[in-house]
Amino acid sequence: MLSNGFSAIAKTLLCRRGFARLTCLICAVLLWSSLGWSHATLLHTEPNANTKLDDPPGKVSLSFNERVEAVFNSVRVVNGEGKRVDRGQARIAGGGDQVEVDLQPLTDGPYAVFWKINSADGHQVQGSFGFGVRAEPPDETALAPPPVSEQQAFSQWYRPMVRWLGLTAMVVWLGGIGFLILVFWPSLANVTEPAAVGDPMNPAFTRIRNLIWAASAIWALSEVLGLAGQAVLLAGVPFASVLSPAVMGAVLMGTNFGVFWIVRVIAGLLLLVSCYANLRVHSGNTPNHPRRKLWTIPAALLGGLLLLTIPLTGHAGAVQEWTAVAVAIDWVHLAATAIWIGGLVHFAVAVIILRRSSSSSDVLSRLALRFSQVAKVCVIALLATGIYSAYLHLPSLLSFFSTDYGRVLLIKLAVIVPILIIAALNWKRVLPALSGRDNRNAASQKWIHRFKGLLRTEAALGLLVLALVAVLTNLPPATTVVAAGPATLIQQNGSFKVGLKIDPNRVGRNQALVTLTDAQGQRISRAKRVMIYLRSREMDMGLETVEARPSPDGNYQADVALSMGGRWLISVEVSPPQGDTFVTEFKLSSAF
Repeated sequence: MLSNGFSAIAKTLLCRRGFARLTCLICAVLLWSSLGWSHATLLHTEPNANTKLDDPPGKVSLSFNERVEAVFNSVRVVNGEGKRVDRGQARIAGGGDQVEVDLQPLTDGPYAVFWKINSADGHQVQGSFGFGVRAEPPDETALAPPPVSEQQAFSQWYRPMVRWLGLTAMVVWLGGIGFLILVFWPSLANVTEPAAVGDPMNPAFTRIRNLIWAASAIWALSEVLGLAGQAVLLAGVPFASVLSPAVMGAVLMGTNFGVFWIVRVIAGLLLLVSCYANLRVHSGNTPNHPRRKLWTIPAALLGGLLLLTIPLTGHAGAVQEWTAVAVAIDWVHLAATAIWIGGLVHFAVAVIILRRSSSSSDVLSRLALRFSQVAKVCVIALLATGIYSAYLHLPSLLSFFSTDYGRVLLIKLAVIVPILIIAALNWKRVLPALSGRDNRNAASQKWIHRFKGLLRTEAALGLLVLALVAVLTNLPPATTVVAAGPATLIQQNGSFKVGLKIDPNRVGRNQALVTLTDAQGQRISRAKRVMIYLRSREMDMGLETVEARPSPDGNYQADVALSMGGRWLISVEVSPPQGDTFVTEFKLSSAF
């Protein structure tokens, strides 16, 4: 009964009408959702960055755009001589999105603040800023980040490698289970004559089962290695010291990563036991075995729970608004990847074995047709969720080339294109030949012989995609990486061209330079008034108003304060020598 219901759902999704419904549902979810950024971003500091104070503060407070973990945070405040003046023991305040540290009594002079926090998505974020007490703030040299430690250098290559190993093993493991449930056994269900099934099915099933065992074992090893690598990153201790009870206890019980790591490992172990109980005693040509029908739902639930823990500890789980939607979209993307890429590996194994037997052509065509139908559903889900993720994490097309996240994502897209081309060739050329509809001419035979090579290439490219995904998970999204340096913005407003330059475009005091030209390109140097209005797009901090004064070069300049990093809306109001007053709006991202 359970098997019949599952098959009905699968048939609904695999038909054209099911595709349309699925696509509409995904698009509706994407349009409905409204998400924030992923890595924790510093929004505001007290005292304000790069400011000169008349009275010494009693504490330093940092506000972020999302919740911060309660452990492995540090705020270090030093004076002009490099001596620490904080009291240590940084604490969480506010709604969990603030970090504070008390200060010793401060004397006059410059002070530098070096901070490092553990973001809710499992990444560490760090930075620095300065302030002065009846003195100028420290310069760039004093705020330079400390040299990269051995632990940080170790994590830069170790964690992506381990993540790729674990992700690949998990995809092959879960993809194998999905291949058996969605493709392998349903393809044999309608074969009534044992001779039509043939002996090759047992070796094919055995090879798939052994690959599932190997992938699950590698996954378990990668989880242990990943836990150790995360402890090195968060605690800042050598790799040999991560097994201490204090470090492991803080990682496992004090962070989102640790809690969901425990859940993921428990789900994985239960799934492994379930696989062993249901796969070890059966051969490949018994698709209707009653235990297999009962195994479908627990295998899907445990596999889904295992996949769910990944977005919960990643970028999606760290957003503040519509978190459940963000996690669900990430989960769909992972599930589609596992079923398609992981299933592709097992499909290639089955094809290699079945091609050796002339009696298995009917089963081979059934497998190919069934897998292609399942792959179509996965491709639609991947494209929809992938487009949304790119929209969420890339503020502009230029980010594909100006940020590490964008460049790696661009390489990933370049690898996916040939995968889709190969899939289309298999669907249009190979499947008709395998099904017997078009297998008599030489061209069809040629495509049949190429089938194995195409599958191997497609599977290899799929594993490369997983490697790129592992790298992406260790990079901050492009929306959180803002290039330092002056920002120059130009907009046309009717017959006027308005230019705005913010220099140096950093938190603190900046110089705003407004340039006005008319339709003939002539400089307008005698405007009645030029006003600049600044409003943060991240927090409700009110409106700052500054009047720009004429400069000797015919422009208009003013000192403006960017009190926090992130996105700003800057409006320039111009009253020209003749005509009506007009307003031009600029969107700015400031460095931190």
